[in-house]
Amino acid sequence: MSVKKFKISALSPRVALDGPESGFTLVEFLVSILMTSLIVSAIYSIFRVQTHSVKLQENRLEAQEYTRNVLDIMIREIRNAAYNPLGATLGASCGGGVLPGAPAII
Repeated sequence: MSVKKFKISALSPRVALDGPESGFTLVEFLVSILMTSLIVSAIYSIFRVQTHSVKLQENRLEAQEYTRNVLDIMIREIRNAAYNPLGATLGASCGGGVLPGAPAII
């Protein structure tokens, strides 16, 4: 039995091409450009949808904050509508005298 020795370059999957056979054809180049442009346009459309969604959420948040602030102002004004801690005019009689036990908040 004899052991055969192979050259390493004969087992290599790479084939060195020289001359007109090396490189890409025009069709391969156009297909790669088409695939790349499809991938880039898909990524851009996803980015654009996400950006629109974020802007919509920011607008909703701003509207909710504005509404909350308006309601807080309304609540404060309603609570203080009849507040008169000194009782200056609250519970006054026709003669100008203050009635005893008149509430400060109605």
